[in-house]
Amino acid sequence: MANIDKETDSTYDYQMEQYNGKGYGLFQLDPGGDHVNQYNMFLKRNNTEDSMESQLDYFLESIYDIKSPALTSNGEGNARDLRKLFSSGNVEDITKAITEKWERPDDYLKREENPTAYEKNLTDRIGRAKKLSSDTLEIDESFDFISAQDIRYLPTNVKRGLSNFKQTNGKIYLPKAEADDLKIEIAAEKMSEDALKNDPQGRGFHGGDPEYDPRVVTGDPTEIKGRQGIDEYGTRPTIYRATNPESPLFFDKYVNNPKNLGQFDTDIPAIRGAYMGNTDELLLSSTKDKSMKTTTEPHEYMHRGLKDKNLTTDEEHEYIDEVFNNIEMENFNKQLERMTPEQRITAKKYLESQRDKLNN
Repeated sequence: MANIDKETDSTYDYQMEQYNGKGYGLFQLDPGGDHVNQYNMFLKRNNTEDSMESQLDYFLESIYDIKSPALTSNGEGNARDLRKLFSSGNVEDITKAITEKWERPDDYLKREENPTAYEKNLTDRIGRAKKLSSDTLEIDESFDFISAQDIRYLPTNVKRGLSNFKQTNGKIYLPKAEADDLKIEIAAEKMSEDALKNDPQGRGFHGGDPEYDPRVVTGDPTEIKGRQGIDEYGTRPTIYRATNPESPLFFDKYVNNPKNLGQFDTDIPAIRGAYMGNTDELLLSSTKDKSMKTTTEPHEYMHRGLKDKNLTTDEEHEYIDEVFNNIEMENFNKQLERMTPEQRITAKKYLESQRDKLNN
């Protein structure tokens, strides 16, 4: 990588042309040497065109394929030495060997005439190699991946967010903690699906989904409708229950990304649940979250019950907030009714002291 970084002036452009010469590509192959001739035969032999992948494949073939004309042209001894270093050498030795046994730049060929020029070139390459090696180690420790094939086990909002990120060989790299948590969610959903497949009561939209709870918390008609079904068949929503209330499933990064976070940016939970009307899907937090059954779950079912009202999200939230405010006031009044006169006086003094603190 360091040699390519040097040759392309850190652009990694496979069509890079030498600034003051005839070199071309990732390795700045010079038509004066045999590499250009061998590369053109490689393209014809493999019925392919010039590209970054082709140039890298040619480089590897000329070292590893003992039947390749390119390996013979570059020297069997050179290829053997490189293969040995690739398996056991350090960054400095590998960089030096590629430079001298494969690329052989002009200042290397003229090193006896001007040893300083080649020494400066090689020092630059080794410095780049060490930096890239250090950066790669840091990336390896800070990031991990999930399989692109597994995102189907995640809620729709997360699948949508992940689909916007770059895949590398079927892998989606993310901050390590985030990737680890998503792997746990994926594994849990796989187990849940397998359990339903083996449970005759779990098949069909009237099946025995263990996450479905018909018990109404608020008594509000919209929650009743959301739980009992929004159509004549009583169809239940698809329910996704997170294993962790702090799961990445609740990050802004996957909800609507208002902060425009990138693939490798870290985030924190912004929500506790969600209802996705387009897919009739509920995303609910873990039952470890004590407010889940009393607040978040009925909240999301109310969103479902309001689906056919053509309200904006803000209007739906105003309605839901009013429901919970009324319940809170009703519970407060009931508590007052159960108090003795002495308890009411004590409660009044406490509330007045809290009010005074807020005013000050």
